[in-house]
Amino acid sequence: MRPSVESLLDTPLAQDHDALVAEAVRANIRASADHLRHGSEILEQLIREDGLLVVGAEYSLETGVVTFFDGMPDLPGAAAGRGGGGR
Repeated sequence: MRPSVESLLDTPLAQDHDALVAEAVRANIRASADHLRHGSEILEQLIREDGLLVVGAEYSLETGVVTFFDGMPDLPGAAAGRGGGGR
């Protein structure tokens, strides 16, 4: 997680703890999704040949809302990156 977050410390976010934590969580999610996409030959093959999507999302414990923001395809008529609390 450190490499994902370290670069944020050189931005104005470093002055706003809550914003820094929120962006650090998202940076970690992006890094984790990227690692899944590129860290396994099996997953890479499924992505390439079968259309598997590895999507980064954040679940809010407070609201139950899932926000998808990394790796989402652009689909006509799709909600703008938000999903319900389902599976």
